[in-house]
Amino acid sequence: MKITVESIPIYTFLGKRTYRYKLSDFSYGEWLIFENNKPKFYFNIFDKEYHEVRLAFSNSKDFDLEKKLKSYNKGLSIYQKLIGITFLKKTFLQVIELEKLPKNVLIA
Repeated sequence: MKITVESIPIYTFLGKRTYRYKLSDFSYGEWLIFENNKPKFYFNIFDKEYHEVRLAFSNSKDFDLEKKLKSYNKGLSIYQKLIGITFLKKTFLQVIELEKLPKNVLIA
């Protein structure tokens, strides 16, 4: 599935350039799932495929996506852990190919 993300260049203290990826500010109920600081999966709670997950989400007061990902134990996170200098004026839109987050990650 092709997703348009905002790419923000980050210059690390070791002199490498990497990118911080984020969805639009208007993307409600959507997440990028990162593995080793790279976008790996896309999750949209309103997708028909995740109907059971949405029901569990609406019926539970303590549904926490980050906790679900940690309990799956594959190094997945909704946060990108990058340290460096950001140049916000050099951001650009990029289309990347991502897989949908497997349901078994959330139901486990």
